[in-house]
Amino acid sequence: MVSDDEFDWIEANAAGDYDHLLIGSSLPWLMPHAVSHLQSLNERAAGQPGWRGRLGEKLRQEADLEHWPAFRVSFERLARLIHRLGTGSNPPSTICVLSGDVHHSYAACADYDQPTQSEVLQLVCSPVHNDPPRIYRTLFRLTWARPLASALRWLANRRGISPDPVQWRKLSGPHFGNSIASLDISGRLSRFTLETARPDEGLGKVTELDLPLRARAGFPEHGPGGLPR
Repeated sequence: MVSDDEFDWIEANAAGDYDHLLIGSSLPWLMPHAVSHLQSLNERAAGQPGWRGRLGEKLRQEADLEHWPAFRVSFERLARLIHRLGTGSNPPSTICVLSGDVHHSYAACADYDQPTQSEVLQLVCSPVHNDPPRIYRTLFRLTWARPLASALRWLANRRGISPDPVQWRKLSGPHFGNSIASLDISGRLSRFTLETARPDEGLGKVTELDLPLRARAGFPEHGPGGLPR
């Protein structure tokens, strides 16, 4: 997903004394669980010799299985980087991975076996004009279903795919439609807002999360232009 030289640059620039660390990635790091496990399974299949590998690679390209879990080395390296920063001597209040390009929007919170002091979040707002056909809405909802995710994780275990270095839970979504997200920051607090356009209604708020979640109170009211007072 990211070359060694590029990842070295990311790690060097992520280190510092920040209230909030924002990591921009066009594709989400933490995806619906079923999709995440499926992509890791496909990576393993594409690496097989002979016709199995060719079939896996063809599926990989035809279905655009190109997200972070489909590049397991990068997926796990980013997980280690975020954990290291979130447990350091002066960790940020939040570490947010900001992404899109998956035809729906959602917010998820990451949990490590060794907890981080920083709250780690995956915030996704797909492009302004990227509303999928209605049949896809049902499929996207299913990909968040725990039974399907558990079955695919069991299969991943059977295929020798390493355990996930981080667990994650959905906070909001999946949301569909043409959307705009904003992240307002005030000191060690922030607020994630997702707005979606509705026919004959205009832009309406569908999600608002005060971050970190453990500090729900105290975010300043918004002034003109949406900026914190």
